[in-house]
Amino acid sequence: MEYTDHNNQTRPLRIQYVPEEIESMWPYRRSLGTTNDVPIEYYAEGVAHNTSYIDSTFRSTYWNEVYIFVKEKYVLVNYVPGSTNDRILNSPHYIGDSFPFLAGTAFAEYGIDASFDSHSSAEAIIFSGNLCTRINFAPKTTGGYIVEGITTIRQMFPFSEGPSSRRG
Repeated sequence: MEYTDHNNQTRPLRIQYVPEEIESMWPYRRSLGTTNDVPIEYYAEGVAHNTSYIDSTFRSTYWNEVYIFVKEKYVLVNYVPGSTNDRILNSPHYIGDSFPFLAGTAFAEYGIDASFDSHSSAEAIIFSGNLCTRINFAPKTTGGYIVEGITTIRQMFPFSEGPSSRRG
């Protein structure tokens, strides 16, 4: 299976299943440049055990702007690569307030677990639990809408059939 990247190049699509016994080791990593086989605590230990830090992001259609989602809230950030002039454009808002078409859904109530930009302008695919939907997020307005979905991940992405898809 293949996909087309942002440079319009065809690349192989790799979907990796991580067994639960390995998932339990995520907070630990082997130290680079050492012969010691004992896992050491990963440098991000302080955030590795938080129930939520940044859950998801997707870029805005405006230059150097990104939506950052944490639980049921989000902020819009203007970032300036290579400088310290980044700034938050809006204080944390509830997803359902700024994206009213998501009010009353798992995306507004429980948050957006993952997302990616669609190749269509102002569209993103968002995930919450085993659900997903494609949205037009209508930057800097409340005029967005659901383009496709709300449906299970398996229904929207039938290629996900296999052992790891049994979770949703």
